[in-house]
Amino acid sequence: MMGERFFSQELLAASNAGGGSGPIVVVLQLNGGNDALNTVIPYGSADSSIYYGARPTLSIAQAEVLPLDSEYGLHPKLTQLKGLWDLNQLAIINGVGYPNPNLSHFTSFDYWHTAEPNEQVRDGWLGRFFEHQCANSATSLDPTIGLNVGLTETLAFRTKEKSLGVTLKDPAAHRWYGSGLAGEKGDEQALYTELINAPVGGITSKPGLAFVEERARNTMGSLELLGVAVDAQNAPGAAFPTAAFPDTGLGRDLKNIAGMIYADVGTCVYHVEQLGYDTHGSQAELDGDGKPLEGRHAALLEELDGALGAFVSEMKAQGNWDRMLLFTVSEFGRKVIENGSLGTDHGAASSLFVTGGHVQVGFYGQMPSLAEANRIKNHSLAFNVDFRRVYRTVLQEWLGVPEAAISTVLPTAPTSGGFATLPFIST
Repeated sequence: MMGERFFSQELLAASNAGGGSGPIVVVLQLNGGNDALNTVIPYGSADSSIYYGARPTLSIAQAEVLPLDSEYGLHPKLTQLKGLWDLNQLAIINGVGYPNPNLSHFTSFDYWHTAEPNEQVRDGWLGRFFEHQCANSATSLDPTIGLNVGLTETLAFRTKEKSLGVTLKDPAAHRWYGSGLAGEKGDEQALYTELINAPVGGITSKPGLAFVEERARNTMGSLELLGVAVDAQNAPGAAFPTAAFPDTGLGRDLKNIAGMIYADVGTCVYHVEQLGYDTHGSQAELDGDGKPLEGRHAALLEELDGALGAFVSEMKAQGNWDRMLLFTVSEFGRKVIENGSLGTDHGAASSLFVTGGHVQVGFYGQMPSLAEANRIKNHSLAFNVDFRRVYRTVLQEWLGVPEAAISTVLPTAPTSGGFATLPFIST
């Protein structure tokens, strides 16, 4: 247990209820299985010779690495993240995974989303947080308590009965316009207003239609709130955005999240994904000197770095940086060895980034041994930090979930490596 939290319990409660000025969490999902060894590079560690020997083509030369210390450094495309490290605002958690890792994309991400590795459950860890730890969640949970930026719902937001939160890709595309022209509300406006303002059960008394009524009410209420948020961003004199977000998929998504925060919609958890990390082939392109500094993985990291850099700048300009905690997840890492297609195959343990105004700089967990005798699953890295410890730290030390209530969100504790929080949040 860490010391006194930065946020008061009143602010934590306000945030957990879907409003106020409490803490915000952004979960950034790197889809496909990020190659951690070419992201956080053991260029000067005791295992550096193993790294360079296992990856004769794909390894990043020592002279190209952005050094964090004498042993580990970042891929040269991650200049913004290196700057956050230098400002003491970036934590790196190495060796993250879970027991008996599954190397299927779908199964492994199910485990990460449910926080129940090697089990088949259909409720997500954030859905449990919304349901059990947010005020009046049984009857009056604000649907915008969580916002998933994507085209499909995330299992992480599900409860046993339904998906909570809102899923959308572009808030501006989800405005309510009725049947009139764009920007005008048609004849359905009266029904629309009635649906939002009617008491629960006021539209239909038929039990079989209660679910439909609830979903309609939540959908239209969300549209109304998102419309207000979009208007706030575009209002005359609005100071948004101040940062120059790159015109990339992740840049646009993080800009949308920053806009929701600017408009103070009250969302305390955001979920967003970056696609493309399944780099079995053509992970890198060799330049004229034979250096693998461009290609698919380098482009992904460059997109990640640019979008995160703009997002951090925007949060600081808004005065919301001290409310922010953003962390990355990926379903697994890649194998130690490169394959014959200028790529890497599915592995196990990986490295995660955490940043925010109250993140304590440093490495957490241990970089797994690269020695062949210590590898698992056919040349994969063994984990030493169960990902549920990361979740517990975020829940308990940032979102204010009482220690005694952690089991309502994370019902199954790790059986190895302990379940203690990690000290990457400073007070």
